[in-house]
Amino acid sequence: MKKILCIIIAIVTAFAGIVSIGACKVNEGTKFEIKCETDGNGTIQSVAIQSLKSGEQTLEVVAVPNEGYRFEKCGLMTTRKKNRSDTVKDSDLKFTAYFKKAEYNVNYKSNYGGTLEGDTEQIVKHGESATTVTAKPFVGYSFISWDDQSTNPVRTDANITRHMTVTARFERTSYEKKAITYVTDGNGRIEGESSQQING
Repeated sequence: MKKILCIIIAIVTAFAGIVSIGACKVNEGTKFEIKCETDGNGTIQSVAIQSLKSGEQTLEVVAVPNEGYRFEKCGLMTTRKKNRSDTVKDSDLKFTAYFKKAEYNVNYKSNYGGTLEGDTEQIVKHGESATTVTAKPFVGYSFISWDDQSTNPVRTDANITRHMTVTARFERTSYEKKAITYVTDGNGRIEGESSQQING
């Protein structure tokens, strides 16, 4: 009985070994699906879906942002490299490229003769509007224009698609009068107007 049992165990073990070897051969030829997709704010350049064997290297995939967006990350990658290639393991893989709306610096400045009311340094998302900024002249000055030729002292820039800096220009229009009086020490005289009004 023991002999028969040993023979059965040997046969089962041998069969299991054959199955195991067969499985390895199947795995060696198995192809896995490598898929790249986006969050909807960009496209995948090159082959978005690849079918490869374990150990093979995927073709390089490039994530291209839509207008007004920039590449942020792909899957669990911590770097912001928009091109990626991966080694296939024993499973399907799926990567998602994420994009973020582009942001722009919008700055407002002024030359001497006035000041600005509002937020002079703004960060605005693509296609959105900056908050209102007003150019206010000092006493004796007047607003002329912005250096982009806009003559309205109140501006709200809309549909921002780039970094921008604009400067308000002011001009002196009137002067404060100052009185000047000339006198002597008593040992001479003043010729001409001894009291005058001049621009300060």
